Amino acid sequence: AMPAIAEDADTNSLLRAGRQALTKGDYIQAESYLQGALYSAMQAGASDEKMVLIVGDLGVALLSQGRHSEAEPFLNRAVAVLQSRASTNPQYLPIVLGNLARLYEQTGQLQRSEAVLRRALKLAKQTLKDRPLVLADLQGSLGVLHFKAGKRKRAERDLRKALALVETS
Repeated sequence: AMPAIAEDADTNSLLRAGRQALTKGDYIQAESYLQGALYSAMQAGASDEKMVLIVGDLGVALLSQGRHSEAEPFLNRAVAVLQSRASTNPQYLPIVLGNLARLYEQTGQLQRSEAVLRRALKLAKQTLKDRPLVLADLQGSLGVLHFKAGKRKRAERDLRKALALVETS
């Protein structure tokens, strides 16, 4: 049982370091730590809960480097696990969906991005009422998307909603 505990400690410290690097905007370093965390977690047979955090964050690290085709499978894997397990943190699903929508938006898949964003926003309104900045981010993303699609009135409405959420936080 000891090696599994050591592996789990490694996984946790690598995940923590990866998340800190993400927060600082050091995406290459974050990717390195998170790849290590993923390897360690796979060796240790980590919980779905832990794997979701790792693959979700790894997707963001790759997305933030513009490596869309590499990021997409990680984000999709996180979404699939989050959807299949009622026990997993329901607050994380709208966040991962928001990142997947960002990927679609950056790769010109605007309709797909809008569908995913709407779903993320609907879930976020249920599970993230206490985090208005997350809601504002998703609402703002929808506004930018509508603006890009030439839907100016909808864009303005979305961006006003996002601003109102920021002001209440």
